[in-house]
Amino acid sequence: MTNNGIQYFINKVVFQSQFIELVKHNYLPNDTFFDVSITLEKFVATGLYTTVKYKQQEGSTELKLLLQVKSKRYHVSDILDYIGWPSEVSVVVDCIGKCDNTGDFITLLNTALQNTCPDYTNGNGIDAENCVTHYYSEEWIDFACEVLKS
Repeated sequence: MTNNGIQYFINKVVFQSQFIELVKHNYLPNDTFFDVSITLEKFVATGLYTTVKYKQQEGSTELKLLLQVKSKRYHVSDILDYIGWPSEVSVVVDCIGKCDNTGDFITLLNTALQNTCPDYTNGNGIDAENCVTHYYSEEWIDFACEVLKS
């Protein structure tokens, strides 16, 4: 915990729901990769440890990824801002199986992650771009933010 004025605690399940929706609604459209499954393992000191499995024409792939989760301001109108918590792949920890097209899959996944966000809240008056991220436990992440200074 910090002394920041505003704290957002978010459970890993919220992020898992984002990935379920990505797969369920085919936000990863591609003829090269199919039967995609994504499991969020746990928060660690530097991100969200994740296992991704998918198939290709040439074989199967299993990736161990580290996702970086950040706070982001979404300006909706002159009187409304939201804070969201998008993620992106920061490190490929391991690849098992057919690993030739891993970069293409990561690009596709990061594009899908930028077009979706697992959670939003009203962000009026919050300095969302400078929140401090704390990986509180294996199940929880905390974003510590301040009120914007006039």
